Amino acid sequence: MKKLVSIAVMVLMVLPEIFAQEGTLDSTFNSVGYVLTNGYYGSSVCEAIQSDGKIVVAGKNSSNQRVVLRYNTNGTLDATFNGTGIVTTASGNGFSNPASVLIQSDGKIIVVGAYFNGSYNDHVSLIRYNSDGSLDNTFGTAGIVSTSIGAYSDYVGKAVLQSDGKIVVAAHSLDSWTGAYSFTVLRYTTTGTLDATFNTTGYNSIDLGCLNFGNYNMFPYCGVALQSDGKILFSGAYGTSQASRDMICIRLNTNGTIDNTFNSVGYVTKDLSGNEDYANDVATDNSGKILLGGKRSNYASVVRYNSDGTIDPTFGTAGSMYFDLGNSGYCKISQVTVLPDNKIMVGGMAYIGSYSIAVARLNSNGTLDNTFGSGGKVNCGFLGSAQTDGYGQAIQSDGKIVIAGAYNQAQFAVVRFKQKAFPDVSAYPTATDITYGETLASSTLSGGTVSVPGTWSFNNPSQVPAAGAFTADITFVPTDAVTYSSMPGTTSVQVNTKELTVTGAVAENKIYDGTTDAVINGATLQGIVGADNVVLDGAGNFAQKDTGTAIAVSTAFTLTGADIANYSLTQPTGLSANITAKELTVTGAIAENRIYDGTTDAVINSANLQGVVGTEDVVLNGSTIGTFAQKDTGTAIAVSTAFILTGADIANYFLTQPTGLAANITARELTIGGTFVVADKPFDGNTSATITNNNLYLIDTIVGDNISLTNVVAEFASSAVANSITVTIVSADLSGTDSHNYYLTITGAPTTTADITSGVGLEDLSQNMLTVWPNPAAEYINISFSGNIESLRLMNSAGQLLLESTGNNSRAINTSNLESGLYFIQIQTTSGDILTGKFLKN
Repeated sequence: MKKLVSIAVMVLMVLPEIFAQEGTLDSTFNSVGYVLTNGYYGSSVCEAIQSDGKIVVAGKNSSNQRVVLRYNTNGTLDATFNGTGIVTTASGNGFSNPASVLIQSDGKIIVVGAYFNGSYNDHVSLIRYNSDGSLDNTFGTAGIVSTSIGAYSDYVGKAVLQSDGKIVVAAHSLDSWTGAYSFTVLRYTTTGTLDATFNTTGYNSIDLGCLNFGNYNMFPYCGVALQSDGKILFSGAYGTSQASRDMICIRLNTNGTIDNTFNSVGYVTKDLSGNEDYANDVATDNSGKILLGGKRSNYASVVRYNSDGTIDPTFGTAGSMYFDLGNSGYCKISQVTVLPDNKIMVGGMAYIGSYSIAVARLNSNGTLDNTFGSGGKVNCGFLGSAQTDGYGQAIQSDGKIVIAGAYNQAQFAVVRFKQKAFPDVSAYPTATDITYGETLASSTLSGGTVSVPGTWSFNNPSQVPAAGAFTADITFVPTDAVTYSSMPGTTSVQVNTKELTVTGAVAENKIYDGTTDAVINGATLQGIVGADNVVLDGAGNFAQKDTGTAIAVSTAFTLTGADIANYSLTQPTGLSANITAKELTVTGAIAENRIYDGTTDAVINSANLQGVVGTEDVVLNGSTIGTFAQKDTGTAIAVSTAFILTGADIANYFLTQPTGLAANITARELTIGGTFVVADKPFDGNTSATITNNNLYLIDTIVGDNISLTNVVAEFASSAVANSITVTIVSADLSGTDSHNYYLTITGAPTTTADITSGVGLEDLSQNMLTVWPNPAAEYINISFSGNIESLRLMNSAGQLLLESTGNNSRAINTSNLESGLYFIQIQTTSGDILTGKFLKN
């Protein structure tokens, strides 16, 4: 022993150089940083620290008695604990290795482990001591509680105290040495009885089909932890073959039932190596994430899950990390402790030529913390060989780390390493509001209550948080950074939306459309941060729908894009534009042909108004009236229109007159009215009549037109001698400057009567030097005239011309072929006189 102490002293002489940072041995603990105490036998040691800083360590001795030791803060045994600082407890067939030491709020001590049954198989054991080391007879039977769950054995793991003092214990329960095993969680009341409010039986043994193959080493410790909401986390080894075990984490509700909100089935498994993986311990960090610590094949490993059971990819590599606690060979983690600064302290065993108690500190992201020990790791090689696992790990209130294990299967080993103290943060600072786009300036932090002086700052001051309530990571840096550790924290920063403005907006003039919709062009957003995806969308609204100038236009722009939650928008002001009348057109219009009436008036049919908005009150008026380009007759005469709009809404419209219209104006029919008189005449063999009194006029002329009736010709109905012969108008002409616009119809014109007399007799003829003989005549009639004859005609009594000749003052005419009756002879002298005579034919 002296030799060992001298070696240890030499090691300590160089410790200031070797451990120049956190993780060096604490020389205020037994002057060398560790203490060895005889009386140990077994494979595990556990520990806890009381509120007064005293250290409680539990194990067993070679007689299978439970051994509990209490040390003062300087490393000496506490004589107030059973007078010697050591208590041994024997019961029945004895005790197996302990798993947890729990300190109640009243100072009583609970040691959780296993007891031997008659076959030397392990089952759950709890012993409670008073603070002076005596057994607490108010707990179980004389301070001891024993529970058997598995038919064959229960390999007891960690235990925790609930805030109500109830005790939660974890175990692997076996039905046979080579049979199935289950994952068991037990809960005891403060008096040591199983809690009937926990799954009705006080325990829940969960069978997931796992099998044991007679290998004790395949049952490491199992872990247990409490979440902040009281739910219970269990960790252990899951597997159905000897060659492979996986980490497992199960979550139970506070009533002991499986929590199916955790990974939907209540548990997760993790195969890290395809070989032997298991989780000796489980803990939760300050954000509620779940940490499993144990073994990945021959390496120490830590895995982190989110609170819902999904792997946390921000930790290590894809949610897990592994490393060698020693320099090569076998190592494992048996204890996981989350420090107040969210770093992770793990304790276990490493191989450095021989097995050694070892600890490591990880950053919260799963990397080794190089500010601790050597590369984040410390081992107890200075104790020599034959060490056991560092099952016991506790953090003092001053931050120092206490590791409990065993040395040479004969001594309890308690080692204390230096670690900065953790300031007590009772209140975090607040931050003043910022606007989106601004970075996190530490100068905006104020307040906060910490037990030591120092300053707060943002971890990522260049970060530009999104608008809203942002939880920012902050760090407290103590003024005395040698003694105290920096402390992480969070604070809520209210990030106000950034106001965007619009420039360049122009309201466009528009044609009336019955709405207040306005089109805005040229609008540009001002104030976007970086390359944020923010787009201006929307339109405007006129203050009125009706036509007008400089009408106020308001906008209702909105923001679209992935980053709009970070912004607010100020609408542009002072916009105005004009609404001009809408053009209406006329379709289908047809100009009708018409008869001349002396005007340019035109009739338009089938005119339809096009372009009226909706059911607005707009009517096409004058839709049947047009104007010919001339009043006179013609074809395809251009016709113009002068339509107008009427109705309540006409102010918003203007009308474009139709074009291309044309029609014909045809001549107007005239008839003759009035009276006329013709002269009686002697029989002359024709029907011509001479008008002696003309009172005729035109019917249906247009007033003011220059038109008259001319060249009226009348004729007797018969050329024969008769009285009151009807005389009709047989032709007439129109004259005057407007006569081309008319045509004359003589049908129905006025008539009159006159006489045709018989003319000169035979006796008269002779008196006029015209001689006709014989009279009556038979075969011939002779004609002799003392004057000069221009022409001679022979006609019957019906006026029919039978013979006409010229010249010859005398001649004979053959009348043999004439029928009997009265005949007329008419001669015209060279001087123009007409003489008529008659004779009879026998």
